[in-house]
Amino acid sequence: MNLLRPKTNNLEITGKVSYHESVRAWNTIRFKKPVLDMFPQLRNKSNIINFKMEFCGNYDEMIRRIVELKNRNEGIPLLLYLFQE
Repeated sequence: MNLLRPKTNNLEITGKVSYHESVRAWNTIRFKKPVLDMFPQLRNKSNIINFKMEFCGNYDEMIRRIVELKNRNEGIPLLLYLFQE
């Protein structure tokens, strides 16, 4: 497994999750240009990029999981907040 590594340190972006009509699901998250600049591998359309998403039900479990990832050097988590305006 090849982990994607960012080119810079911190980045904060807001965006939208959109409805995909053909599959009738809220399943499309579009990466904005700053994210694509951080991870240039995402621009290569011939690559298949896999992802793993985990949900931790509370902060303590999230912190425990982040420490575990750090100790195993398994990548840097991406925090995704879902909210309504």
